[in-house]
Amino acid sequence: MWRFRVPQGTSVLKRSCCSQSFLRHASIRSEQSSAEVREKFLRFFESKGHKRVISDSLVPKNADPSLLFTNAGMVQFKEHYLGVPAAAGFEQLTTAQKCVRAGGKHNDLDNVGRTARHHTFFEMLGFFSFGSYGKEQAIAMAWEFLTDVLRLPRQRLRVSVLKGDQETADIWHTRHGLPRDRIVECGPADNFWSMGDGPGPCGPCTEIFVEQDRPDSDGERWLEIWNVVFMEYARQQDGTLKRGERLMVDTGMGLERLCSVLQGKASNFEIDTFEAIIGRVRQLMGAAPSGLQPEAAETAVRVIADHVRAAAFLIAEGLLPSHVGRGYVLRRIVRRAVRFGHSAGLGDGFMARLVPVVLEQFGDAYPELIKAGGLIKDVLAAEETGFRRTLANGLGILNEALAATPAGSALPAPIAFRLYDTYGFPLDLTSQIATEQGRTVDTAGVASFMEQAQAVARASWKGSEHAEAPSADAIRQWKASGVSNRFVGYDSERVSHAEVRAVAAPWLVLDPSPFYATAGGQVGDQGTLTLPDGSQVRVTGAVHAFDGCTAVRVEGDAASSLQPSDRVDAVVDPELRAAACRHHTATHLLHAALRKFLGPSAVQAGSMVAPDRLRFDVAWPKAIGAETLQHVEQWVNDCAQRNVELTTREMPLEEAMATGAMSMFSEKYASTVRVVQADDISAELCGGTHCARTSEVFPFKILRETSLGTGVRRIEAFAGPAAVAWYESQLSLLSEMAKSLDVQVFQLPGHVNKLVQTKRDLQLEVNQLRSNQSGGATTLATRLADADVAVLIHTMAAAPGGSVDMPKLLRDHALKLAESEPKSVHLVLGGQLVACALAPGLPAGAHAGQIVKRLFDEFGGIGGGRPKLGQGQFSRPVDAQQIAASSVFASTASKS
Repeated sequence: MWRFRVPQGTSVLKRSCCSQSFLRHASIRSEQSSAEVREKFLRFFESKGHKRVISDSLVPKNADPSLLFTNAGMVQFKEHYLGVPAAAGFEQLTTAQKCVRAGGKHNDLDNVGRTARHHTFFEMLGFFSFGSYGKEQAIAMAWEFLTDVLRLPRQRLRVSVLKGDQETADIWHTRHGLPRDRIVECGPADNFWSMGDGPGPCGPCTEIFVEQDRPDSDGERWLEIWNVVFMEYARQQDGTLKRGERLMVDTGMGLERLCSVLQGKASNFEIDTFEAIIGRVRQLMGAAPSGLQPEAAETAVRVIADHVRAAAFLIAEGLLPSHVGRGYVLRRIVRRAVRFGHSAGLGDGFMARLVPVVLEQFGDAYPELIKAGGLIKDVLAAEETGFRRTLANGLGILNEALAATPAGSALPAPIAFRLYDTYGFPLDLTSQIATEQGRTVDTAGVASFMEQAQAVARASWKGSEHAEAPSADAIRQWKASGVSNRFVGYDSERVSHAEVRAVAAPWLVLDPSPFYATAGGQVGDQGTLTLPDGSQVRVTGAVHAFDGCTAVRVEGDAASSLQPSDRVDAVVDPELRAAACRHHTATHLLHAALRKFLGPSAVQAGSMVAPDRLRFDVAWPKAIGAETLQHVEQWVNDCAQRNVELTTREMPLEEAMATGAMSMFSEKYASTVRVVQADDISAELCGGTHCARTSEVFPFKILRETSLGTGVRRIEAFAGPAAVAWYESQLSLLSEMAKSLDVQVFQLPGHVNKLVQTKRDLQLEVNQLRSNQSGGATTLATRLADADVAVLIHTMAAAPGGSVDMPKLLRDHALKLAESEPKSVHLVLGGQLVACALAPGLPAGAHAGQIVKRLFDEFGGIGGGRPKLGQGQFSRPVDAQQIAASSVFASTASKS
């Protein structure tokens, strides 16, 4: 695992210098903004021969598959540190890298807000060399930037080196005049960097510390600001160190930490970028945040400011809250912010209201934030609203569980863990509430449950992108051997005498290859290979092994018989390719249609393009109505019938983006990209295969639209012959149904509606009879507590075995009662379900949805509704007598 450490040995540095007063030096404080410091850094290292590289995605692409998020600047260059040569012109690089540490081994989430320096999201400034220069030049550039460019006083800088690394210590002393007493030697735990515990590159590092104007809010006077690592060794399998052929340099400096020093602030949360966000949080809070003590209020402010920043960056890259993997980490970040906001008295929707100030602070440096602004707001609003409901339910569950736990006893671990895992309750909140009620929590048991859950989560994401791909060992060997190939499948679906470049059965690397490798949602090609002996074997898929190299999977053990330099004839299955092309082109038209009818915030959140169907995920906060889907489907079919030619052009990324071509937030594009355009209908950055003309996707049929999670909808559809086949299957099904009911096909809707209504009426009668026989049919009469309105509370027996749609049954019964008995409010109970309907002629103040919500506030539950109809479910059994005695109604009730 790649890591950037804050050294434990800083105590050694403090002891060596603590007797020296830091007040004797001039203040460091300057007016440099974070944006200015970022740009100064990048320009300085450009002037020193480094190529500026844009920040990699927060979701690592070609990095360690066990890494949840990019957590250091060098993650995107990992393969070069592992021995893969850098391309010409890319031997010296500099970046400002977006980083997140909120999951996996490097998880700062629970510390955020409680310390001066911990963040979920931060920016890492770095410069990197893959054998271009040595220690002396690296140290000289770092020193020059700090002292000449940023003008940090030399007398307020100290460094640490690895004990015994005399070369580095001498460079600091002889070349830069640093006194020996300001060069502190530390052990390997602090000043020897390695890639995890196993074999890999490693070496000594030197860290640069600055003496602050005053101790920060954590009590720290000496602050580490830069780590310069010299990877001059390779740790072998047996643990021994072998000196490498060339020295490689990796550096990291946190932008927020550096700016806190330059701006003379006691914590990262006081720098300019945070100051703007925190100012808005305080504005939303008002003068007295829900009675919180000042320290608790300050923690809440910091947590919210940090977490909304992290959430915005993650959502901008296409990541959305979910219950597994990276999406679950995002959900935890958002929910932690909402919990702190809730405790501080912030109203619903505060997260979305903070988004504009985040965009204002970071939009210039990271334009993807501006592009995704609408999506970020929608996702945060939906996630916050949903979590506030679960938070209310969770409190009800916790209070019930504590009531059932004897005083002085421990709340059972399964309950505490369910609150944490399902409702987002941190263990400390559960413990706090338990303590207030004279109970404790089985924290050891909860820890055991958490370990099990983390193991499941790791299994959900570890290596997920590489589940059907050559092994990591094979890829490493291919990279080291310089294996690569060319994809020629855009122009030809057949290659004669393709060379076998590498073999790792059942995988082969062919050069050139006509097989499209799975990418951009499109599944890989299938086809056949004709082997040197004339036999044929099936190709079942193709994948990207790494940049510049694709591999095909061969059926059976045929790959084992081949050797590098063998020649084969490769043919793509033309029917499967054509079908995939139709669905990929249809996906582009569908995307354009959704943006036309829903607006520009409806952006792609994922897709799957296969020969038999397509699946398109769109960022949208609510269900897409049937009428809108009809418009979308018709528009795509209209575009298909225009018979527009599709064109493809390669151009620089900047030029393509300037044309307005659509791109995916989560994709990392090369400097030259491929733009697929259908006249004025659609233009997207895409490396997939497509139809020649739009008419090939006709007819287009949307099968269904469903929820994929908070803020994401999934559309499944067919195009071309696949849609025709679907229509034929539906017509056959309708014909069989009409025959069985002895009606014509066109008579089916009316006939089925009559059958459904008859079943509903009969079921209602059955339930009423069952209630009468068991004595369960009761009606209590009461009145609203705050209005002179009659209320009738009816009880209906629940249908056995879930044989009936009870919510619908209760709703229909309540509406029928409201029609038959005017000027009353009708509440119908069935088990833990409830429906409320208002008869015509009631005063304007009566509101069915509000009545239901007030009952849930008192008894626990979830639901709501419109003025005339409300419904939901209690979190525990509640009878009519308890409801009649609630504060919602007058104190007296009678049977009627």
